Amino acid sequence: MRDVDIGTEYAGEETVTDHLVVYEDGTGAVWGYVRAGSADEISQAVPELDVYQGAPPWLTPEDLASLRAGSVALKDGEVVDRLMHR
Repeated sequence: MRDVDIGTEYAGEETVTDHLVVYEDGTGAVWGYVRAGSADEISQAVPELDVYQGAPPWLTPEDLASLRAGSVALKDGEVVDRLMHR
């Protein structure tokens, strides 16, 4: 598991964090951020996603900012579909 701990928000009493993820669809990879309480929570709810602890060196700060702007919340469901169609 490769968890990234960047960007924390407080939703009531629950702390949620943006986690860098990738979805491999067989024709390429879709990168994005998923907002959740932990990387384990993402892995359990959406096992087809890989959660990263740090960004690959070829993702620039601008790339990461763009991905973060399209962050999806795990609690909203349909995470893979939302990552694919943002």
